[in-house]
Amino acid sequence: MKYAVFLSLNAIFLAVHISDELVYQKIAQSNLALRHFQQTCEAVLRWMLRKN
Repeated sequence: MKYAVFLSLNAIFLAVHISDELVYQKIAQSNLALRHFQQTCEAVLRWMLRKN
């Protein structure tokens, strides 16, 4: 019985750890996308300023 409880706690811990990893990856991806968007905007602004 104790072994089953230990296993289920272990499974819960593993699930939480995996979801934390996924959340971290999503945050990293969105930060990367945001940075790329920012760089694109800066490039467009520079291009517009150069054109005028």
